[in-house]
Amino acid sequence: VRAELAPLPLLAERCEGALALDVMEHLVEPAPFLRELARVLRPGAPLVLSTDNARSPSRWRGLRRALHAARRRSAGQ
Repeated sequence: VRAELAPLPLLAERCEGALALDVMEHLVEPAPFLRELARVLRPGAPLVLSTDNARSPSRWRGLRRALHAARRRSAGQ
């Protein structure tokens, strides 16, 4: 499937895992993509993110916050 990162053309809670290799560093705003991942992943499903740009710890803190927020929203919290 060829698609935009947000919205993903997948039903909610249908994916048993997700792998995003070297994607995050190319996104101006990663939160919509992370929300979509949280939406389509089944509860407890693994998510693997990687980047070749680990030089910006502040960016990782922002990604962690966005991922946790997306996970809380998808869980209805």
